[in-house]
Amino acid sequence: MVGDRGWKRRCFLRIVCKIKKGLYLLVVHGTIYPMEDSARQCKLPTGSGTEGEMERGHILLLDINQLRTPGFFDAYLEKVAPVRKKCVEAHKTESGKVQSLGAGVLLNKMLEPFGLNPMEMMLEYGENQKPYIPQLPRFHFNLTHSGNYAAGAWAHSPVGIDLERVKRVPEGIARRFFHRNERLWLEGLSSREEQIQGFFRLWVLKESFMKVTGLGMKLPLDAFEILIEDEGVQVKHQLNETTYYFQEFEMEGFRGAVCGEDPAVREWGIEKISLE
Repeated sequence: MVGDRGWKRRCFLRIVCKIKKGLYLLVVHGTIYPMEDSARQCKLPTGSGTEGEMERGHILLLDINQLRTPGFFDAYLEKVAPVRKKCVEAHKTESGKVQSLGAGVLLNKMLEPFGLNPMEMMLEYGENQKPYIPQLPRFHFNLTHSGNYAAGAWAHSPVGIDLERVKRVPEGIARRFFHRNERLWLEGLSSREEQIQGFFRLWVLKESFMKVTGLGMKLPLDAFEILIEDEGVQVKHQLNETTYYFQEFEMEGFRGAVCGEDPAVREWGIEKISLE
């Protein structure tokens, strides 16, 4: 048994494994996570992230064209959890398979600091089919993909992420589905190109919020309002008393957004993943 002082001292390590009669505990900054016997691969993290990044969470981005490098797809397919492998193989198109595998690769990367072997990961679904990992009860994650990119975010509180390719949209979509004040904001933009950019800016912000709530598409798009102001982005809603925070990001031809309960969301860095 470790004394109080020794225990507190060890709790400042990134991860501590304590094993006793088949019980496995994962400790991150003093928080204890009970783990199933199957998680005995728990070990000190090999990831390159700092302790602050591990505690706060961050955003990962993968150019999935890397998986089209000869030999890469098959190699990484064998590294993802069986449930992800089945999902990848269920897709009918090559692009769908690569996108799904890209999301699985990002989840593996997120799990690295926790020392959880992806092959032993248990994935379950809560209310509204939002996935979670019971071995890591305070690990919240969300994944998305569009075009040649997959993106993911994780934190110790609920998080949602969305990524979309910017393209022409049929007339009337915003008028039919968006909140009235959002439509007025779009109509106030001076050019058609600005309106297209504005549409997808609203779309990813709205979908990231829908995902962080766990409701997904069960939450009507016009049931809440995204406010884009000089001071930043806010959301007006009547779901609960929680304040939500946003970060936007973009690549050429794509827009993305992350929504979370932690104000630090606004300061998260984006880690671009290179495959080897």
